[in-house]
Amino acid sequence: GLQQALQMGADKTLYVDDDSLKGANSLMTASILSELAKTTDADIVIFGTESTDGYTGTVPQQVARFLNLDCISYIKAIEISDNVTLTRQTIEGSEKVTMPEKCVLSVTAGGVEPRYPNFKDIMAAKQKPIEKVELSSLNMNASQNLEFLDIEKIENKINNFKFVQKSIPMIEAQILALGDSQSSGGLLRGIPFEKLSKINIVSSNIIAGDLKKNSRGVVIGSRLASNLSLHVGDNISIMSPRGISSPFGTIPRSYSYDIDAIFDIGMTDYDSTVIFMSLPIAQEFLNLGNVAGVIQIFVDNPEKSLIYKDKIDNKLEGFEVFSRDWSQTNANLQEMLIVERNVMFLIFSLLLVITGINIVSGLIILVKD
Repeated sequence: GLQQALQMGADKTLYVDDDSLKGANSLMTASILSELAKTTDADIVIFGTESTDGYTGTVPQQVARFLNLDCISYIKAIEISDNVTLTRQTIEGSEKVTMPEKCVLSVTAGGVEPRYPNFKDIMAAKQKPIEKVELSSLNMNASQNLEFLDIEKIENKINNFKFVQKSIPMIEAQILALGDSQSSGGLLRGIPFEKLSKINIVSSNIIAGDLKKNSRGVVIGSRLASNLSLHVGDNISIMSPRGISSPFGTIPRSYSYDIDAIFDIGMTDYDSTVIFMSLPIAQEFLNLGNVAGVIQIFVDNPEKSLIYKDKIDNKLEGFEVFSRDWSQTNANLQEMLIVERNVMFLIFSLLLVITGINIVSGLIILVKD
């Protein structure tokens, strides 16, 4: 790992190794990396798209927030002069972007040609430093893993706003769901089950089973159940890449749970991927401790979400958290709706024009008769 990085051209490596960091979430990882970046006085911080343990894909953005720098992802090429010129991969192809001299970047797989070390590089790497940085020397400690999302304090501050109807803490993690003979990728959501019943879009669309309090079971979408050939009462195995360290590498964590209920809300993305689990059980499964990664907020007027977002950000400024409104988390859906609206407007406009021409031509013929 570190030795190979030195062989491939790095001047030195830094690492933090502390038993108290076991099970650290992505926010804790990002905070440590940002503190390490401060010690090096780095101008540009470069990441991969996602790590091979948590697969959250959010660490670069979180580091940028801690460092108060701009961040851009999916980089294919980098040119550095007075500014940083980047080639960024997009759905349509690629685009050129100019960034300031100090920024955070994440590169795509295959975007950079790998450098293979020769014998000279291997020997030279032995003279380069590998420095262990003590956690105590950084401007933080492992207990901040809990302070970042002090659930009760944050919820109390959020619920003081009149426009907030309810708030629900949860954990989200990418997992692999396994049936008897099929498997499928999924999104695990750990949520207090007494609050799951308050999410009407889920609780009102239960098509089999029911929501059980204090249950160690799970609630899954109808399409996921169909893909895995599972029914209420069956066992579903859930595997997480956030596993157990061993001499042979990381062993994925896997457990089986009973299916308490199946929901069908009519959205393919949710029905085919989302698995709800009790928050304490999810914390135990992911080995995270008493933390939550997300607090979902329901407001009285979704159209004012951006205004509400700014107010919440100002209120929670000291908690080192950030918020996203529904239009940001569902950007693809919003873009699809905008395209659909524009296309339908064009179609109806053409229909009105054609109808108007037919009416006018009919009146002209009537007058001539």
